[in-house]
Amino acid sequence: MKILLYGGSACGKSTFAESILLSMPEPRVYFATMRPWSKFDLERVERHRTLRKDKGFGTIERYRDIETAELGAGSILLEDLCNLVSNEMFDDEGNYIDCYEKVERGLSSILERSENIVLVTNDVGADGSIYSEYTQSYIHTLGRLNIFAARSCDIVIECAAGMPAVIKGDISLLDRSLSERVIDMVRSA
Repeated sequence: MKILLYGGSACGKSTFAESILLSMPEPRVYFATMRPWSKFDLERVERHRTLRKDKGFGTIERYRDIETAELGAGSILLEDLCNLVSNEMFDDEGNYIDCYEKVERGLSSILERSENIVLVTNDVGADGSIYSEYTQSYIHTLGRLNIFAARSCDIVIECAAGMPAVIKGDISLLDRSLSERVIDMVRSA
């Protein structure tokens, strides 16, 4: 089962993604892509590690080059595509790189090698604003990769204000208790 969760910032998609992963077969792996640049980032990463500690997730921390990541067997939560694109867009010296093809290859590789995966991404660019050249490139690249991921996944779920909406696929294919919770959340939205 391949699932894409997308939505705006702080909309509940990460919590929901973990719920989905917990319904999938073990072993379960949290594939973290956030590259910590500051003390705040390091504190956030540590907080996330603490939150996951008792959930039985293994962890892969990989900021770039996901195509060559050792995955092993099991179910994967890749959190998130936004950080990965940001990491790949600039080299260590800050030089811009057109990263679309590289990230697409990496996603293809992980999707092919994973029986069960939950991809998390943000919906960016919906505000219609004009940004700097690099920000516009980021929005465009992430948008194209979101389209690629949505086409590649069995189920696509949009999260908004903690409420999931199924955009593509049949959630009854998920674990029964999880699919019932999703159906209840969608109906009550």
